[in-house]
Amino acid sequence: LPAVIVSLVVIIDRNIYGRTPLIPSRPNETTICYITDNTVKMVTTVGLFSMVFLFNVSMFGVTVKWFVGSHFGKQHRHRDWNAVRREIITLLVLIVLLGLPWGLIFFALGPLPAPGLYAFCILSCLQGFFIFIYFVLYLKKSKDSAAAPSTATQNASIKT
Repeated sequence: LPAVIVSLVVIIDRNIYGRTPLIPSRPNETTICYITDNTVKMVTTVGLFSMVFLFNVSMFGVTVKWFVGSHFGKQHRHRDWNAVRREIITLLVLIVLLGLPWGLIFFALGPLPAPGLYAFCILSCLQGFFIFIYFVLYLKKSKDSAAAPSTATQNASIKT
């Protein structure tokens, strides 16, 4: 998708890309090859961010609907709803964790572009590590819950 956006911008006007300062208030310092027209920069950057944001929110909605729908047809036990609530909170944490770099790059278009770009790069590089930590904790929780006998099994053994 970014390649399509860049191609469209170049097809429309090749002169939109050029050397532009990384920090607009200091034009004599570090420059990068980027979009020089501020309107085009805002439309393409905010447009891409908005598309990613809408896709993530829609996938979150589909996943929440799936979690609630899979437990809605069954008996409404309080424990099941607590499990669904925990899963939804976990999804919210993952969305914030994985969406944070995009939010930072969105706000980096304002008065503090350099710190925003550094934070975006660092957090983007650490996303794989964050996902790894999530799965390690999730597997540990699954392993702990599988090792503990269920209350139904305990009640059945007590009755016999």
